[in-house]
Amino acid sequence: MKFTMPDINGLIDLAGKNIKTVAIVAVVGLLIWYLTTRKTVQGFISGGSNDGTFALVYADWCPHCKAIAPQVKAAEGIMDVGGKKFQIQAIESKEEDRMKALGTEVKGFPTMLFKGSNGAFEEVQIDRTMDAIKQFLAGK
Repeated sequence: MKFTMPDINGLIDLAGKNIKTVAIVAVVGLLIWYLTTRKTVQGFISGGSNDGTFALVYADWCPHCKAIAPQVKAAEGIMDVGGKKFQIQAIESKEEDRMKALGTEVKGFPTMLFKGSNGAFEEVQIDRTMDAIKQFLAGK
């Protein structure tokens, strides 16, 4: 899921010429954007679950990413593997807030990361398939 800044011109068109209404609509739009972005970033930072977070960092132009990214995006949320619950995230390289929240440098695409309950990230070197991801998580 990608969050973008609301279109201020669209908000002004909606509000008409009333400057108070424009200001209120703009503030509400910015507040919604901030809260949804903050929730997404904090969910990743906090691990999202007790057992850890798996993240795929991808670029839309990367041929290897085009194979695995849709599968990981479809699985985003909480995944139960062997009785443990893991947060699954797909982060596009253009999502600056989420990239900063990683707290680690991404050197290539796709990059698979795991953040365990201890809060430490590790880069995961596994096959780029959902079966490999599930197998990796089952071992955690």
